[in-house]
Amino acid sequence: RRAIRSRLAFGHPDAFLVLYVGRLSLEKSIDVLLDMLMQPGMENVYLAIAGDGPIANDLAALHSEENRVYCRPGFLSHPELAKLYAACDAHVSASVFETLGNTVLEAQAAGTPVIVPYAQGFKDTVKHESDGFLFEAGCCQSLSQYLAKLQANPTLRNEMAEAGLQKVRGERTAEAVACDYVQWYDRTIKRRADRMTTPLKLVGLLMIAWPLVFGFMITLRVYDWLVDCQQKAMGIIDALSDDREPKDAGVPRNPKSPVKAA
Repeated sequence: RRAIRSRLAFGHPDAFLVLYVGRLSLEKSIDVLLDMLMQPGMENVYLAIAGDGPIANDLAALHSEENRVYCRPGFLSHPELAKLYAACDAHVSASVFETLGNTVLEAQAAGTPVIVPYAQGFKDTVKHESDGFLFEAGCCQSLSQYLAKLQANPTLRNEMAEAGLQKVRGERTAEAVACDYVQWYDRTIKRRADRMTTPLKLVGLLMIAWPLVFGFMITLRVYDWLVDCQQKAMGIIDALSDDREPKDAGVPRNPKSPVKAA
């Protein structure tokens, strides 16, 4: 461990050594980590970068004691990475494009505290101020403030390292992850069922109401037909009544009217 620390920190035994592990590409926001080194109070912080990717050559060009950046791009095996994690004081990342954040789990499994942005992936694997720190995404000042806390407080550093290690051993085992998957599916199915409840109720009401509405409409049509039939029947009756009345032309039908004899 001492040999690795000495190599990564260019032989400075009192350096506060932080480690980034991952793809060396623009979307990982490694520039935030480099800007952090320039913040007040970070003069004793050294950044080790492990990984490979499109900007590997650019980062390798920064490799120097003066820049406090160690970067020798290339693939590392899991045992080699475990030794790097264990040799450093903290694991850092500024990426906001993580689905889970495996490097956090790797660092915690090695007993190393983590400082990562409050962003997707990381915020689900780090308990802020318990087993690590979540800084404001894209803000090197926020990152440097949390680094300063760890640097100034070895007890806090050890407590976070232990909390992360216990979490990985207890909550991130294969059995625990499988259980999480089952619970996730159960919650998803329940939420979908809850969303389906209201539409199904509406469909049920429509199925009950439709026969009633249909029957009411038929009743109205029948009523209109009956009224029409009644009107026609009354018309026929009136016509028949007119045909049966006596037709004495010129003779008034009023019995009170005087009738002159011929």
